[in-house]
Amino acid sequence: MFILLALLFLSRCGSAGKTVLQPVVQISPPPIVDGETSVYQWIQDSLLLGYRQLTINRIQLDVPVFRIVTVDRFFPSENPSPNRPFRTQHGTPQTESTVVTVTRADLTPQTVLFVPAPNDTLYWVAVDYRHRIAEILTRTPNGTIENRLPIGALTFDINQLPLLCRSLKILPGPPLHTLIVLPLTAPPGGMSVLAEITISGIDTVVVPAGTFECQKVIVKLPEFEEEYWVEKVGARRLIKYFNRHTGRGLKLMLSTIGVNPTEKLSH
Repeated sequence: MFILLALLFLSRCGSAGKTVLQPVVQISPPPIVDGETSVYQWIQDSLLLGYRQLTINRIQLDVPVFRIVTVDRFFPSENPSPNRPFRTQHGTPQTESTVVTVTRADLTPQTVLFVPAPNDTLYWVAVDYRHRIAEILTRTPNGTIENRLPIGALTFDINQLPLLCRSLKILPGPPLHTLIVLPLTAPPGGMSVLAEITISGIDTVVVPAGTFECQKVIVKLPEFEEEYWVEKVGARRLIKYFNRHTGRGLKLMLSTIGVNPTEKLSH
């Protein structure tokens, strides 16, 4: 069922003061089968940095939700840099994970839990969206930091953007403006920022999983810009991702239903 979200924001455009209405947008979650799992390569400058495994399950809590589990596994790096800040400890791969729940009807965020690599300066970050406010708890060695952020009808968590980009149908026109909550910030505590989301067109994308016709979605935030290539037909899987600020990207390796593909990964 299509959920119509329209005319929720007004934006000023140009020096003449012309008012441009928020474009009509439909959020229509793709036909996700329970246990959909996709494995990606983390790439920067053609260097393989590690892997991401993303699994989506359909579950019933207080309301029907998607549970999105993201596990990132980075290889050891002898020479970390600002553009490659992946942590390493005793020469072993580092793994961090995020669990997000969102409603199946309109992708309203419900909860988030982020667990960083073991030698990170944080223990965990948790967010609860269920009381019309983003309640962010950040656990550090020096104690817990609490923050509360107001949210609205078009508020999403940064960790759910891959699924959001799969689900958006934006009519041609001005960008969609929405509020994005960033639970993981430095210094810790979390924040919210205004984002612009646009549909850029159709590209043919070649990745290890094959060749796909994709819709390109651009997400602009104050500090960085992201590009998502989403499968044009079918389940609209995320095929490719690129962060213009960091130079890091994801490429789809394989996608399965109800099968754990972890054993197929090797460095």
